[in-house]
Amino acid sequence: FYKRNMKFKFCGGLDCPDWLLAEIATMAKISALKVRQLAQEASDQTVHSRQISNDSLLALSVDTKLPVDGVAAVLTSLSWVLLGGARDELDHSTLNYELLQLGTPKEHAGAIARVYKERRAQLILATRRDSLRLSSLVRVGWRVDQQVRVKEGEVGFDKVVRLELEVRDSKGKREKRPVVMSEGRLKVLLLELQKARETFLKLEEQE
Repeated sequence: FYKRNMKFKFCGGLDCPDWLLAEIATMAKISALKVRQLAQEASDQTVHSRQISNDSLLALSVDTKLPVDGVAAVLTSLSWVLLGGARDELDHSTLNYELLQLGTPKEHAGAIARVYKERRAQLILATRRDSLRLSSLVRVGWRVDQQVRVKEGEVGFDKVVRLELEVRDSKGKREKRPVVMSEGRLKVLLLELQKARETFLKLEEQE
């Protein structure tokens, strides 16, 4: 069983944080089936980079008989556990063993480990994606304008594309960033993005 200063692979080779120990104690109060349900939700959030809605939190709160903030805390801890295993590409049996060392009930540890086993490849891809990402794109707005051009005393107009990029940083803060580019530069950007997308798809196929 757990003793202070033990090292765990899913914790990055460090001791388990106190807040996670507290959430493991909370998880022990609900059934292993509910823990599996919450682990599946946590993995979905992680893999698809999405946040759970208030309505979904409320429904899970009613289902698990935990307060809403308790459900949110358990989901956060499960995401942390699953990502910790994926970050070092642990096998599910290692994750299960380390959870048992922390005093997680056997059925609960098994439920988390099974979800990890089912989603392991996707979770590993998510950790690689997020490790390279400083910000994520939320929304793109655009319009075509005409920009005045003066050359050799003659006035003309060029078509330009005005983009408004809304991005979210790693802390969740949103920011709008305006970008103006010519038609030619837009075509080059689209070509480069298509090449990047094809490269990522090939990497995913190799997994």
